[in-house]
Amino acid sequence: AITTRPDSAALRIQYAKHLEQNNKPGEACDQYLALMKVKPDWITEDLNAVQNLFRRQNRMPELVAVIRTINFKSIRQPYYIINLASELSQNEANTDVAVELLEKIFAAFPSYRSSLISNINNPKMWQNDRMYQLGKRLVIPTPLDMQSQPWTGIDQIYSRSGNGDVSSHFHYLV
Repeated sequence: AITTRPDSAALRIQYAKHLEQNNKPGEACDQYLALMKVKPDWITEDLNAVQNLFRRQNRMPELVAVIRTINFKSIRQPYYIINLASELSQNEANTDVAVELLEKIFAAFPSYRSSLISNINNPKMWQNDRMYQLGKRLVIPTPLDMQSQPWTGIDQIYSRSGNGDVSSHFHYLV
């Protein structure tokens, strides 16, 4: 059926899941990669499960390579990509790729600024100049923000300690 209708996302999803259930994870990965090229917005439907499959098959670089080519404006929920970038940021070798994904999300979804910073838990990421520049863009309000939310970028508190200390976007940058 897929050979006769190669652009059918529904068939590819069904076939990929069938392959996965029948112990053919490598072939399932191939189908998911093809699916993302046909219907990139599908990625947010089941990215966690797909990531786990690619991780088990040691094919994460292939998955990330395809995700990097997606027009992020075509996806509905950027949280999955933000989480992927956060996971990638844990390994210094992936810093540039993680920053690239975050930059693309920022460009496509500027309203998700707080999610971008709050999910980067590796302090070494902030030593990367591109990440630091992105961080500055995340906390400095735009002219539009100044009209509606002048405290954008410094108003998000992530944690509070018993002695009154808080962690915020601003603290990450400092």
